[in-house]
Amino acid sequence: MKIVNKQAEAIPSRISLYEFGKAMSELDLSSVPDHKKAAAVRDHLAGIMSKTVLSPTAAFDIEMARQMRRRSN
Repeated sequence: MKIVNKQAEAIPSRISLYEFGKAMSELDLSSVPDHKKAAAVRDHLAGIMSKTVLSPTAAFDIEMARQMRRRSN
């Protein structure tokens, strides 16, 4: 069994918990079909993450994964 310390592996961000909550609440799901709402929330979260993480490498990886996911759907 492997023990993982998720807090030690966390990537620092320049956004506070309050700012994160505010950014997530800006997503308007009223025009999104029910079966696509979960994907819309994940995409919005990835967009916030890619703009606020302090690691340029992690930000690039997140944004590229986001774009590849958009192309596949």
